[in-house]
Amino acid sequence: MRKLLFITITLVTIFVSCRKTTTPTNPTNTIQPPTDSVFEGQMGVFNLGTGNTFATTSDTASWHYIAVTKGANLAGQIYLDGQLVADTLFQNKVYNYSTIYLAASNYTSFTGFYNGYLDEFRVSNTVRTAQEIQAYYASNAPFTSDSNTIGLWHFDETNGSTTFANVTGSNGTLTNNPQFVSGKFGNAVYFNGTNQYGNCNLSIPSSNITLEFWYKTSVPQATTLVQPYGYNSTNIYYTTKKVAQQNAPTTLSNGLVAYYPFSGNADDSSGNGYNGTVNGATLTTDRFGNANNAYSFNANPQNITISSLHENNILSYSVAGWFQKNINSANTDGTIFCGDDPLNPPGGLRFAVGSTNQAFWISEFQQASENGVITTNQNYADGKWHSFAGIFSAQAGIMNPNYFSIYIDGILVSQTQESQGTLSNVVAPINNGTLPTIIGNIQTSGDYFQGKIDDIRVYNRLLNQQEITYLATH
Repeated sequence: MRKLLFITITLVTIFVSCRKTTTPTNPTNTIQPPTDSVFEGQMGVFNLGTGNTFATTSDTASWHYIAVTKGANLAGQIYLDGQLVADTLFQNKVYNYSTIYLAASNYTSFTGFYNGYLDEFRVSNTVRTAQEIQAYYASNAPFTSDSNTIGLWHFDETNGSTTFANVTGSNGTLTNNPQFVSGKFGNAVYFNGTNQYGNCNLSIPSSNITLEFWYKTSVPQATTLVQPYGYNSTNIYYTTKKVAQQNAPTTLSNGLVAYYPFSGNADDSSGNGYNGTVNGATLTTDRFGNANNAYSFNANPQNITISSLHENNILSYSVAGWFQKNINSANTDGTIFCGDDPLNPPGGLRFAVGSTNQAFWISEFQQASENGVITTNQNYADGKWHSFAGIFSAQAGIMNPNYFSIYIDGILVSQTQESQGTLSNVVAPINNGTLPTIIGNIQTSGDYFQGKIDDIRVYNRLLNQQEITYLATH
């Protein structure tokens, strides 16, 4: 008898009301505005680790990239949109895969039919590294075949086709007429969730493999996306359920120093009067496709200056917002937010996407020789909207590395401390000098940002994970 080992990939998806509600026409690189419907799924694994929830996302109507690896030592990893979300072990069982099914699972009959889209499915006879997976996701391009590719399906056929081409071998077959429609790259295959499925007609190794694909669905369901089928089949599984509506944390207004929603202007909506002055930056569409609700920065020295925003000598602060850096940005450190001159005393802060398109967060203190710097490893010059939060805290004059952190898209991505000097008598100024606080470049008009910036918030306290997650999903 064939036994089923279910790898249950569960995904949390939350839709809630949002500040900006205009629905765009034919949006490009936009995020689906949250609605009042709230659905929760789980990305976990049966017989791979303990089946914990590993990742969250707020936009099931968008395309997502999944990569699953399985090593010879039973090590298993799951990546969501280029980020490692599970790293554990498969149970010690005998595995043997005779083919791969799409959009359904087969035991004694086909069940668990998937309702949604699949695009760009690649199977490799190696464990792809985290660097490879992150680099592919950042490339925002179709898969290419290399020496480790044993199956690659672009799904670029047209309607009426009952097969889908394998770049490296035999074609796959479709049952009950799934449709080919516009996809992530070129066309994709759409399954109706009733009786449609695909067979890749490919026998794959039982270990040292990587399965990668793109999917999109907005339908609550419990369903199989991909099933390596055989003895102890391995199902990549998606499920959702309706849950109570998520409300904004009541604490989000606490300690709010300034807030710039950029809804037609650069005024401060916190009530504290720290209005910005626009210098060359232009209003543009925001992440939801709403016109005149974000600012575009494309040349030096386009920026927004806030002459009165200082908040000297406080011990903790957070800066949060959204950015979309151009794919073809110049090779410069694109500064998003800068307080005073972060490279010279009396000190300030700076959040930027660097010359290698990684995010970094600098806090310069009372002397130029005393500073803290943390960076991320991911390339963010991908033409996509990303939320960010940089937090800092100093206690009794000593920098606390546990609260010197970068969050991107709601996820803690860096907490590494690099420092110079003794870090004595540390304070955490947002802007400890007389120069204006600037959005879009630094005070010397260098390191200018190329792309869009929106929803900048400044706090004189640390944001917590619940607050950061909420801001990243709205």
